[in-house]
Amino acid sequence: MIERAELAGGRCRIEGAPGRGTTVECWLPLERADDLLADAGGGG
Repeated sequence: MIERAELAGGRCRIEGAPGRGTTVECWLPLERADDLLADAGGGG
């Protein structure tokens, strides 16, 4: 996930603690994400 976020020009953070679960946060630039979706055939 981290590598894919970075390839899209964003970042990803994953934090976990025993008994508290895992938190995943990803930030992606909207324009770049739209370009990637269009390239993948997902619209945008």
